[in-house]
Amino acid sequence: PLVNPTPAPCSGIGVGASARDAATNRHWLGTFSAATGTRLHAINADGTSMPLAFDSSERIEALAFDSLHQEMLVLARRSDVDGLRVHRHDAASGLLVASNDVSGTCCVLRAGVSTWSNTLRAFIVVGQSAVDQPPALLAAPRSSSGMMPVSRAPALKRVAFAITNWR
Repeated sequence: PLVNPTPAPCSGIGVGASARDAATNRHWLGTFSAATGTRLHAINADGTSMPLAFDSSERIEALAFDSLHQEMLVLARRSDVDGLRVHRHDAASGLLVASNDVSGTCCVLRAGVSTWSNTLRAFIVVGQSAVDQPPALLAAPRSSSGMMPVSRAPALKRVAFAITNWR
């Protein structure tokens, strides 16, 4: 059982908004409630939890743990414009390391379908830029460069997703 129960029973866990460090058994969850907005939580192996600094008006699209750099990463939908932002948190302390806007406007992302590429240093997501366009694999880098189709990502060798019931 959780020593400090988080999230509260009236909160919902976001689709795709969880990540885990297998070495330490630490979990991160993104939650949402009408009263508090979006929150980000770290839950340690002993069940204790701590909130992480996060803009409660942003929406979490994906979470990932970068084991190589010991960072927890958040792909968030910005509240002020139609765009995305990548937040980097130190995995041990939970402190915010940096936030970078993903340049340009983006697309509708498929909820819960994402992965982190250590090679590209980017989230790989399924997105659709317009209703009349087919879904595509996109890379959202942790730096401030823009979203790009995975086919143009030179370092990516292979990405596989099992997608069912897209529409």
